[in-house]
Amino acid sequence: MKRTCYAFALMAFTLSMGTMFGCTPLAVRAIHEPFHPSSTQQITLSAEAESTRGIAEISIVQRTLTRDRYCAPYVAGECLPLPTIKETTVQTCQIEPPSSPASCRALVGPFQDGSFVTYGARAKDATGMVAGDQWIGFGVGAQADPSEPIAVYVRSDAAKAVDVVMVPVDYNGTPGRGPADFASDARRLIVDGYLAHAQITGNRSKWNFYLNPATGGLVRSNISGTEQRSITQPANWTRIAATANAAAYVHHDATWRDFGNFGGANGVGQLTIQAGTPGTIVHETGHAVFGLSDEYCCDGGIISTSWPHENMFTSLAACQASATAHGLPTASCTQLTTTNGFCGGADASGTPILGSTDLKWRQDTASDLMGCGGNNGAAGGILDSERIQWYYNTL
Repeated sequence: MKRTCYAFALMAFTLSMGTMFGCTPLAVRAIHEPFHPSSTQQITLSAEAESTRGIAEISIVQRTLTRDRYCAPYVAGECLPLPTIKETTVQTCQIEPPSSPASCRALVGPFQDGSFVTYGARAKDATGMVAGDQWIGFGVGAQADPSEPIAVYVRSDAAKAVDVVMVPVDYNGTPGRGPADFASDARRLIVDGYLAHAQITGNRSKWNFYLNPATGGLVRSNISGTEQRSITQPANWTRIAATANAAAYVHHDATWRDFGNFGGANGVGQLTIQAGTPGTIVHETGHAVFGLSDEYCCDGGIISTSWPHENMFTSLAACQASATAHGLPTASCTQLTTTNGFCGGADASGTPILGSTDLKWRQDTASDLMGCGGNNGAAGGILDSERIQWYYNTL
């Protein structure tokens, strides 16, 4: 049967309706570069859109806050101007003939130190359906408070978003390790790691990212032949802890094995990530923010939390109960061992550190987000996705 794609005159955040009717929805994505511009740099605002119906038009819009001549209630006998939000279309790209994917770019700025720029994009397909990706905010240049994390991609109020602060580790001012390099490396991790992931790209409005002005550190020690890894928090940690859900320590040590520590309901999760390797950042964030356990043997532990939708089990009975509740055969539960789900954790002789079994059972498939290798390109399994969606719903 031939499928007809019906258009609806709806504005959605990034996706218009359509999938249920057999067509690819209208998707819009906006981004900027550089991520943290100086007061002398111009900024490229970019938008990409796609739809099986073809893209006819893309507009890039900037938002500014002005003060008009009308008065708010008097404060101490003084008339305070009312704030007014003004939207300005800085670029409109007509796509002739309509095609997909399509893109549009605009050059704006430079802006003064301490400015906060807000922008977004809208697209229209060949049938007149409209969707948008808005609003995105970022800071420019030197900030009023030099110890405050700098906003580079902010979508929502901190209480309604996952707030991640990128912390520089070995950016010491040498060639390739300056502030601009850190901003560039962080941008790649955010754009190619976080925003490109299936669990995040459709929920961009729930994520805020910042660059930290102070450095953190990585500590490696050896206890009874076992390597121990830990983190040194930056000097402005109290500023990070006030709003962040996670701190991501960006480094260049190729011999360091990255990890994520769960922050809990009120704490700040911490994770490490090598610059230029966005492939595992969402996996580590799965630990740090979402409280998801590793789904492999033998050196990944189970994260203990009262949150619902656990993704690993300490007994076969618990795993089978979950499988049954999800309409899956109980045989889908497998115990992790050195020959079934093994992923490192061996000493120099090849002997597994934690023995022959890890006393963990998993229901999801081996190639998902929390499996061996932290496949950032893989979507979460059933249980990973349920935990992440539950977390989003709490925001």
